[in-house]
Amino acid sequence: MSPTKRKIGGAIFVWLFLLLDAEQLFHNLFL
Repeated sequence: MSPTKRKIGGAIFVWLFLLLDAEQLFHNLFL
């Protein structure tokens, strides 16, 4: 694994985590 690929993979993982987290926050706020 090249460092750039690992960085991109980590960024995607963080984004997925944030999106899922935001989705749960929206459910808590609006439902």
